[in-house]
Amino acid sequence: MTTEAQTTACIRRRVGFGRRLGAVLLDTLIVLAVGLLAGYFLGELWLQPKYVAQAAEVGLKQGIHAGAQAGAQESQDDPDPNAPPEAVMQAVGGATMGVFGVILGAACGAAFGLVVGLLLGVAILGLANALVEGLTGATAGKRIMGIRIVDSAGGRATLVALLTRCALKYINLILFLAAVLLGSSPLFLLGQLGGLVILIGCFFVLGRRHQALHDLLANTAVVKLADVR
Repeated sequence: MTTEAQTTACIRRRVGFGRRLGAVLLDTLIVLAVGLLAGYFLGELWLQPKYVAQAAEVGLKQGIHAGAQAGAQESQDDPDPNAPPEAVMQAVGGATMGVFGVILGAACGAAFGLVVGLLLGVAILGLANALVEGLTGATAGKRIMGIRIVDSAGGRATLVALLTRCALKYINLILFLAAVLLGSSPLFLLGQLGGLVILIGCFFVLGRRHQALHDLLANTAVVKLADVR
């Protein structure tokens, strides 16, 4: 078999855009479902108590401070040592504000803790999904769709090739995390630009070679599990 014939045979074994898109959608659903569930418990058990306590303390302090200011102002206006009803009412109003501050602060803290937990859960599962693909060549979605990453010749891809492909495919996520950790706006913008380029490059699969841009750069391809050599 000539080199051209071998290349043609390899290309014929590669899967098209539809099956790869199906794997991406399945991975997205799995990451969202498991990530949100894990994030819920993360927020409920760890983050919510922390933020509830902090927000309630702030609300209580603000309420007490407001009540003290109101009482002091009323005493200055009418320095009667017998504590007229107006001053008492102001003090009671301040105490009530403190109670409402605790309730509102606790509610806000609970909501914030839950949201942060959900976001963390999805982010952690997303990273885990990317790492699994980089180490094994197949995510849960790819396995369900019966496909796997191989080298461009149809053989098993090396770990270096898989990790290179993974780094290219998830460049936006990697640079986003780096930007957050380092506080770097240029890294964030670079990550968004890289992500846009990779997204556009995904449509290269519609071409004759059935390879996305990150496949071309990493010298990889995606085939059916039955065709893995």
